[in-house]
Amino acid sequence: MIDFQLEPREAVKKIVIARDITNRDLARMVGMSEQSLSKMLNGTISLTDRSLAKISQVLNIPFEVLRYGENVENFLLEVPTGVKENATEEKNKKKNPASKNNSLTLYDVSQEGIPFYNVDVFAGDVESFTDGPELPDSYLILPGVKDCQFSCRVSGDSMYNKIKPGAIIACREIYDKSIIAFGEVHLVITTEQKLVKYVRKHPTDKTLVILRSHNPEHDDIEVPIDKIVRLYLVKVIVNQEQM
Repeated sequence: MIDFQLEPREAVKKIVIARDITNRDLARMVGMSEQSLSKMLNGTISLTDRSLAKISQVLNIPFEVLRYGENVENFLLEVPTGVKENATEEKNKKKNPASKNNSLTLYDVSQEGIPFYNVDVFAGDVESFTDGPELPDSYLILPGVKDCQFSCRVSGDSMYNKIKPGAIIACREIYDKSIIAFGEVHLVITTEQKLVKYVRKHPTDKTLVILRSHNPEHDDIEVPIDKIVRLYLVKVIVNQEQM
């Protein structure tokens, strides 16, 4: 019997059950936590097209089959490339064409690298921020750097020329805002904005911090500490000429 209009998460579940793949194994192959994958498959959080594309890649199934739930039965017994040792090794060797040296490398699959999200944060203008359970686009390999949760690109010119437009930053989250490394570059996320700036002490009000640009053409910004939703220390800055 052919399945038509099967929900994407139901199509994924049907295939992994038929192939005897556990959620833990599938999560490892696509580079996400088992908890996040389980929530996607049980409908607690959305299974986005980008996440579904990653799953289709490691299961070696056309995206349209999972997206629209058609002809799923034709792929129940296929062996996913992500569980073949040799195929995984070959994928690990496949570098992003933009990488030009061994100091910065982007891989298609996880190999103890820093998750890289191909989205911009702003060193300049304000932009709304959405924190979703998306899969990383690739993984950043930086020798000697292991304590960063993610990496992404930077747009805008307020941190020029320390951080140039198109640079990649790798960040580590600061959970205790009482021990901010003042004077260092941070990614600051509030309910309304996401900015890459120096974080400075406010001279008179301990409830505020000052976000300062490297570019003198940009003014300081005062932000209440209790309005900061997430705070990340920028551990690594890689400008385009270093890639």
